[in-house]
Amino acid sequence: METLELLRLATIETESRALKSSSIEILNYKPDIKKSKILLTQQGTATLFMAKKGEPLLDEIYKYLKSGVGAEQTIVEKFIKQFSDIKEIALEEAVLLQKKQNLLASVRYGGKTLLEGFFIPEKIKVVGASFPYNGGGILEEGFKLIQHYSKENLKEELQCFIVLHEPNLTKAEADILKQLPENQFELNIGTNPKGFATALIAIAAAVSLATGICCPHRNEDFVIPNYAFDPYEVHLPDAVLKQISVSAAASEILKIRRNFLVHKY
Repeated sequence: METLELLRLATIETESRALKSSSIEILNYKPDIKKSKILLTQQGTATLFMAKKGEPLLDEIYKYLKSGVGAEQTIVEKFIKQFSDIKEIALEEAVLLQKKQNLLASVRYGGKTLLEGFFIPEKIKVVGASFPYNGGGILEEGFKLIQHYSKENLKEELQCFIVLHEPNLTKAEADILKQLPENQFELNIGTNPKGFATALIAIAAAVSLATGICCPHRNEDFVIPNYAFDPYEVHLPDAVLKQISVSAAASEILKIRRNFLVHKY
C-alpha cells in the first residue's frame, strides 16, 4: 500500500475517535554545558516526553527537571536502554498496530499539529519527540495534548510535558525575536524536522526516538558527518537581520535548528 494511503488511514483512525484536550506543562532545561557529560535534550529543541499515567521513569525525568532530584546521566541511560531491543517495522505494520490501540495521542502547538495518532509502543515506558525551537517567546498554554479514545469509559490515560532547551543566540538574534508579536509565536516552534504529518513513521523506526532526543556533550571529538559547520555556532549575520522582517528572521533562525536535527539524526 502506498505511503500516502497509509497515512490517510492513520488520520481517519485518529479522527474517528472520541477525544479530550488538555494543556501540556512546559519545563525549561538549562544544563551547564561545560560540566555536563551527557544532555537530556538537544539545544534548540522543544522535546515531548510522554508515558501512560503513573509511569515511574516519566516521574523521574519530571522531578529532575523541576527540582534537580536525581542524576542526569543515569536518567538518560535508563531512557536509551528502553530502545535496545526495539526493531524497525514497516509503516503498514505500524498502521495496523495503531488501530489496535485503546488510546492515541495528538500534540498541537497553537494551530500546528506536531504529532498525530501517536501511541506508546509495547515494551516502551516513555516515548519522546524533539521539535526545532528558535529560542523565541512561547504561547502560554500553547501546547495541547489531544487524547483519542476507542472507548468512552476507558480508564487509561496519558501524561506528558514539553522540555524547552534554548539555543545559543547572538544578541542581535535574541533582540529581533523579542520583537515578534505574540500572535506570531507559532513561528518559534517547528514541526517534525523530517516533515512527517504523523508520528507513525517515528514508531516504525522506534529506535530513533532515543537517538533523536539524547545527545553526548559537545567536545573536541564531536563530529557530524556531512555537516559543513558547527551547529552550535551557526547564526544569522547581523547584516542579514537588518534587511529582513521580524517574522522572516524567526523563520530563518528556526530553520538553522531544523537543519541541525535533520543532519544529526
